[in-house]
Amino acid sequence: MDNKQINQAKSEDETDLLNHCVQYAKVILNEQLARIKSKKYDFAPEFKFMTIQLYLVGVMWQFYEKQQQMPPEIAREKAFLTLHSMMISDGQNLNVLINKLPLLRKCQNLKMVMRPWLSILDTSLSQMMEFIRSF
Repeated sequence: MDNKQINQAKSEDETDLLNHCVQYAKVILNEQLARIKSKKYDFAPEFKFMTIQLYLVGVMWQFYEKQQQMPPEIAREKAFLTLHSMMISDGQNLNVLINKLPLLRKCQNLKMVMRPWLSILDTSLSQMMEFIRSF
């Protein structure tokens, strides 16, 4: 095997891992959305979108950290890259992404925001929304 073949195999492995993470996150999200639908939370659409995206980052972060045994810093970065890829493949406008992803990163960097959410991920999106509502 030459370097080109090795690099191609690594690229295919990375793509498979990214796709697996996206599928995992979508399954978790769909389960959680079904649970919160009946609660009729009254959040502005942009805030709801941001909350869901932050939830997805947390799910993806845990996927990489727990299932793939990656260090937290690398898992976090891969989670954002995966979310970016997922949003593009889901048809999100690139100009919108350019504005939203830095905001999500800023929100995620707030310790009071992300760490409690990571523990909430073990329970539900509904509890996360209740947590946010309490502020």
